[in-house]
Amino acid sequence: MTHFRRSLFGETTGRQRAQFHIAVLVSLLLMTACGGGGGLPPDTMAPVIEVVAPAAGSEITDVVQTLTWRISDAGGLDAASLQVTANGADRTADSVLTDRVLTLTPTPASRWERGPLDIHIAIKDKAGNSGSGDFSYTVTPGLQAFPRAVPKSGPAPLNVTFYPDTSVDAVVESYSWDFDNDGTADVTDAIGRAQTRAFKEPGIYTITLVVTDNAGAQSSGSVTVTVDNAPPEVTAEATPSNGAIPLRVNFTAQASDNEGIATYSWDFDGDGTAETSGATNASASHTYDEPGIYKPILAVTDTLGASTKLQVPSIEVRAGPAGSPSISAGANPITGKAPLAVSFTATVTDPEGRPASKWWWDFDGNGTYDAESTTTGYASYTYTAPGEYYARVKVTMADGGSAEDVIRIHALQDITLSLSTDTVNIDAGESSTITTTLGGSSKVSLVIENAAGKIVRTLVDGVQRAGGTYEDIWDGKDDHGKLVPEGQYRVILLHEENGESKRFDLGLTTGGQQSNPGATYNNRFAPFAADPLEITYSLDRASEVTAFMGYLGAGTRRLFTFYHRKPLGRGTHTILWNGENEDGVMIEPPQGSRGFLAGFFAYTLPDNAIIVQNSVEIDTLASAPPVLVPDAVAPDGSSKRATLSFNLSRAARIAHTVNNAETGEIVYRKVYNAIEAGSAQVHWDGKTSQGAPVAPGYYRHGISAVDAQGNKSITLYAMQRVYY
Repeated sequence: MTHFRRSLFGETTGRQRAQFHIAVLVSLLLMTACGGGGGLPPDTMAPVIEVVAPAAGSEITDVVQTLTWRISDAGGLDAASLQVTANGADRTADSVLTDRVLTLTPTPASRWERGPLDIHIAIKDKAGNSGSGDFSYTVTPGLQAFPRAVPKSGPAPLNVTFYPDTSVDAVVESYSWDFDNDGTADVTDAIGRAQTRAFKEPGIYTITLVVTDNAGAQSSGSVTVTVDNAPPEVTAEATPSNGAIPLRVNFTAQASDNEGIATYSWDFDGDGTAETSGATNASASHTYDEPGIYKPILAVTDTLGASTKLQVPSIEVRAGPAGSPSISAGANPITGKAPLAVSFTATVTDPEGRPASKWWWDFDGNGTYDAESTTTGYASYTYTAPGEYYARVKVTMADGGSAEDVIRIHALQDITLSLSTDTVNIDAGESSTITTTLGGSSKVSLVIENAAGKIVRTLVDGVQRAGGTYEDIWDGKDDHGKLVPEGQYRVILLHEENGESKRFDLGLTTGGQQSNPGATYNNRFAPFAADPLEITYSLDRASEVTAFMGYLGAGTRRLFTFYHRKPLGRGTHTILWNGENEDGVMIEPPQGSRGFLAGFFAYTLPDNAIIVQNSVEIDTLASAPPVLVPDAVAPDGSSKRATLSFNLSRAARIAHTVNNAETGEIVYRKVYNAIEAGSAQVHWDGKTSQGAPVAPGYYRHGISAVDAQGNKSITLYAMQRVYY
């Protein structure tokens, strides 16, 4: 062993041997990394994505159903690399990856839409290997109720607006609301109007919506509203607040509370122990026998136990030695909107009749005198910022005696907000100018929120602005400079008052005005001759629209709902209808009807709402030939096929579906991942997705598009007959 070591190292030093060991170690590490020398092989296996539930190809009837997959990988997953899309739209934010199980759960606001649902999942492992999977489903929504409350919480009394959202644009005959959770409908509405209720008492309320369709099927959904018990709002004053001992002071409290006041507790010397308490003690008196400055505490408690403690300068007491003067401050007005101009007075009383020599005024109560006079106690001041102020006046007498008094001034913020337009078309390069007017100076933020209440753009971030008018422009982009998806957005002004953040949201007080837009349409239509019914109507402002088709003169209110309370921008809108219901089944007018009649209800959006129009558009969809004979032979020897021609406003992913117009069954679907803008065509050979010839009869083609940003077009339909 000794000979071997000497042969290996020769005559070496300890340092040389250490360097050799390091070199060998590095070589071994390099060999392992390169896959040689017997080391572990590199990880080249990509993650494997397997569906758990529901099975791929399944029909989904629950529009908020969770989809689940299992992702396997030996080396561990890079969760940050996960990307999930649904029909081309990013749904990563709705996805959760836990212990290699991936779940995708839509919210009622982002629920699955009727038609094909194509999910794409991509993820990397920690070695950088990429794995992906594609899974297809068909969404056939069942009837589901999703009542929505705005706001969902707040202090009593709380006014709440309830919206009757549903999962499908089906024929809902009635919307029944149970507001007191007693199992009995309080309001039943056939149209789907929003309902408003005032909750006067604190508590947790469950409101239930039951919807009934024209087949008698029902679905119920509930929403919870939390009403908090706000503490009493309290002000108080002391009269007189200063003078010579013994000084008898009368205290008066003004308190308001939704539940009523239980007790008033007065701690006259501010030592933490109340000298008097009771339900009728809004007014109290106390005599101060010792000179000093006292800071009384008033505690007001409501009947549910919420309490407010008040210890403010306006109820401070300054008891002076015998013979001290006293002063009483006055102001007009004591409350109003900023900028608030206030005239102050000060009346001085001296037991010895000594004259006053000087007056000082601290208008904002910050401890620094803003004005002084040797001739008068009168003064004036303008409060440019909203808030509560405790103005202080001090007087000194000819003999050096002094007195002080404090009076409360409340300057209120006055805010207006308006939009140059409530509809922004991204393709036209449009924007909206937001005009805000502040009565008084304040630190403000101006933000844009999406329909879920998430801030997508901050136009003004915590900037101190003086009272005045300001204009800010929103171009439809988020904080990262990307165009926002099509939809409804709200402009919110956040401002500070007395260090407290407040929210100015016109969505709580405006909108909801109902109208019935007039429509024009052709009297006759021929779906199988590429001549659908074209219905055109106009909106003079952004609104939520319910559009439906009914029979004329048959006694049935609705036949088919095109959409229910869909947010749309101002302007002209067109509906193309081929005479089918929501499942694509052709409708025959019943005996006694005189045809079809379209109906519309529009409900204005709030004054701070902006509709962003940013979807890819499909138009002029046509199918040819009107009658497809799949077993016929074309002049070039090929089989006959249908051609669907349309125009596409921008490059997009196209989904083509075909359903049987007699049964509603989807028989064919195909996705084209990259179709360029302009004129486009797709084809159908008259076979199912599995390659089997379809039965003769009537079929409906559906074409929809999703652009690279996830914006989805409406689905256009064209009818075709198949004959052998």
